[in-house]
Amino acid sequence: MLRLFAFVFCVLLSGLSSAQENTRYISENIYIYLHAGPGSQFKILGSVAAGKAITSLEKIENGYAKIVDDKGREGWVQAKMLTNKPTFRVTQPQLEQQLADIQQSLSENGSKEAQLTEQLQQATDKLSLAEKAKHNAEKELAHIQEKTKQELAQLQAQVTELKDDAKYQFWREGGMIAGIGLLIGLVLAYLPRPSRQRKTRW
Repeated sequence: MLRLFAFVFCVLLSGLSSAQENTRYISENIYIYLHAGPGSQFKILGSVAAGKAITSLEKIENGYAKIVDDKGREGWVQAKMLTNKPTFRVTQPQLEQQLADIQQSLSENGSKEAQLTEQLQQATDKLSLAEKAKHNAEKELAHIQEKTKQELAQLQAQVTELKDDAKYQFWREGGMIAGIGLLIGLVLAYLPRPSRQRKTRW
């Protein structure tokens, strides 16, 4: 019975690392944009959160992979940001359930306490590592978001500055044209007009 339980437990653990065909996951420490085409120059359709499971359409162009995200949107993301391994968002509930099952078995089978305690510790260690990975991912994500906001603010400031420069250039050129026109008008107004000679009869 003990061997059977250990075998089932190992099978469950190994099942965490397996993935269905065409299923991929977004890397833990980032969130990425979903583009309408294979490149950053294409329209952004939205973002895909770190750790989310997506469906790969097995098509890669210019380093971008075509996917269907967890919201059913079809688009392109950077292929290097995809992984075959289930992320913390997927494995955490399964690990917690296994932990609960082991604890229940410990209470029901006193004779198996030593073996199950060791397995419990292993599962607890894995859960601890997963929580640390989650914490680091959230910290990195916050850093990336802050950096993105700063870059966006800089770009907006540059756009505003370019618009102001364009307006200034427009008014300056318009003023110069108006000034030249006024000057030409004044010159023409004060130029002497040729007098008409009267015809005389001889």
